[in-house]
Amino acid sequence: MARGRPCRWDRLRAAREHPRAYAGDALPPRGGEGVLLCAAGGVEAGTGGSVPTERKIALVAEIKALIEESEIAIGMAYQGMPVTDQTQLRSRLSEAGVTLRVVKNSLLLRAADEAGREQFRALADGPTALVTHPDDPVAAARAVENWRRDNADTPFEVRNAVIGDQLVDAAYVADLATVPPREELLGRLAGGLTGKITELAMLLQASTRELAGLIDARARQLEEAEG
Repeated sequence: MARGRPCRWDRLRAAREHPRAYAGDALPPRGGEGVLLCAAGGVEAGTGGSVPTERKIALVAEIKALIEESEIAIGMAYQGMPVTDQTQLRSRLSEAGVTLRVVKNSLLLRAADEAGREQFRALADGPTALVTHPDDPVAAARAVENWRRDNADTPFEVRNAVIGDQLVDAAYVADLATVPPREELLGRLAGGLTGKITELAMLLQASTRELAGLIDARARQLEEAEG
């Protein structure tokens, strides 16, 4: 059977200029079109060309590891995002310790099955980018929502997310972004505990003083009775 051939030279050139876009760890060129190959007879064989079996196995293993290591994974639609915005988004997320990775849905589905994480199947809806964080869902949600707020005119959509073992919608992610940072919450907790401990100490001191007063009063009563 004849090998597929490039239907459009400009798409083939785009693939050569953006080789990492097809390694699974970067956004595709604008439009998400990849290299379009034609099968013998001129029938389109699909976007992105064929992926060697070994490469598919490796990609599934990588996505599976990402699924297993992430406390949160946000499913994001990115169609039509300019390359400059893609770069800015990745940079902003990275500053918050958040990772963005484009995944092929068929590989994501397979990885979800292998990891035993059925919830992740719901993220495979159209061209998909995963925004993940290993242990801080609030940081990931806030980074995404802050970028979306500052770039309201850019094509960008949060579809849903998996947090732990729970599948949530975009509204939940938006609400999660309003939760104070972990450091602030810990500070509030520590302050609250300090306040409670101080109140307890004052109560104990007051009780001790009251007990001492009662003992003194009783001693005086006994002395007066003897006298």
